[in-house]
Amino acid sequence: MPRKTKPAPERFWAKVNRDGPVPDRYPELGPCWLWTACTIRGGYGLFAVERVGTMAHLYSLKLAGITVPDGLLACHKCDVPACVNPTHIFFGTQSQNLMDASRKGRIAKGSSNGNSRLTEEQVAEIKRRYVRGQGAALAREFGVDKTIVSNIMRGLMWKHV
Repeated sequence: MPRKTKPAPERFWAKVNRDGPVPDRYPELGPCWLWTACTIRGGYGLFAVERVGTMAHLYSLKLAGITVPDGLLACHKCDVPACVNPTHIFFGTQSQNLMDASRKGRIAKGSSNGNSRLTEEQVAEIKRRYVRGQGAALAREFGVDKTIVSNIMRGLMWKHV
């Protein structure tokens, strides 16, 4: 005898806590609706519909009758990846999403970036000591490629120092 499964919307709502935190930046939006089931890297909810995984916040939009426009992402105003509240979602390009994250201080920069080989103090020292044509020597001294020194001096990296 085949096993009866509940309809997808019923299964979905059973995995949502509507009493999440209220975003500091947007209190007028009300609380986050937190996905309490399976999540993927980054904390985004994953929900299976007919054995196909879909992002939980996208399924929530679908249930609300909202379609993500072609070429755009569904981005979180609240910055809570597990949130599935449709009023907390805005549409934007990848570039707009990254600018939003940067504006809100969610992108590591400088020495707080795990891939950084330099500290803010070292970058300030490079800037102080830089003489045109001597970038390769500074690069060797600080253990980085000369293009890093060049990018620092051209303002393409470490702009905040």
